[in-house]
Amino acid sequence: MQTSGQRRERKALLDTTGLESFVSGGVTGGDWSFSGWPVGAQALAAAILSKRNSGSGWLLVAENVRQQEELAAEIEAWGQEAVVIPEAFRGSDNVRPDPELEAEWVGALARLTAREKPRLCVVTEKILQETLTDPGWLRNSLRIVEVGVTLDPLAWVEELVKAGYRTVGTVTERGEVARRGGIVDVFSQHAAFPVRMEWGGDQLESIREIDLNEQTGIAELRSTEVFLGRLAGAPRSSSLSEYLGPGWGKLSTLSDGEEPRLEGNPIRHGFIGEPIREAGLAEARRRRVGAEIRSWLSLSVS
Repeated sequence: MQTSGQRRERKALLDTTGLESFVSGGVTGGDWSFSGWPVGAQALAAAILSKRNSGSGWLLVAENVRQQEELAAEIEAWGQEAVVIPEAFRGSDNVRPDPELEAEWVGALARLTAREKPRLCVVTEKILQETLTDPGWLRNSLRIVEVGVTLDPLAWVEELVKAGYRTVGTVTERGEVARRGGIVDVFSQHAAFPVRMEWGGDQLESIREIDLNEQTGIAELRSTEVFLGRLAGAPRSSSLSEYLGPGWGKLSTLSDGEEPRLEGNPIRHGFIGEPIREAGLAEARRRRVGAEIRSWLSLSVS
């Protein structure tokens, strides 16, 4: 996990004068292919394109789940945010998907229903072929709770139970809720962390993400979303394009794609070999790549 300082530093590297020339300035939208590029170079190109003030965002299409995960990790390493939609429904329609994948799937689609979406979305080819839950249904299934709202904590717990949440002494899994007087812990079906809500009378005074192991607060929030829908039987008749909306470009890693090739020379910038997963080595490579790109750009201008 990156610190805020690391994220600012890597965003600053993307803002380096001339670095944007790593990808042709004429690319502001449309469908493109950069198959054959190393994953690190694909991620950097996507990060640079996402910062251009044109279009709504960029859809990255990976060949498989492993490449999707590597692309997402490399994009995060450059300090950019991306929605990653997993292949949650990999088996028969009659087989319930893995709960973790299902939660990630709902959470990712929920982020795409927000008014302000991240400008990068990473999927596999299979996701493009899937029929997804209707965005309107999903949007209506998300309850936004804000600090300062008047809400009876007991009535709130009853509403969660009606939505399928289980009452427990301590929340440890998604879909659980625990109440102790004016404190309610809830682990939303789609969330990465549970939240602790504290009341003063009927007024919600604070919301904090909590650590599952320590059961202590790790981040103050002004609001939170809780998923109150039931996926079993949810309408599924939509495509990913209905979530994205108009104006999105596409970057494909597929070797058999028909899109025009994205111009670039990633090999000379040090993007060779497998992605580096060890944090220290990855940081050293990013610094080296940044220096090499700046040096190459300065030589090409002179």
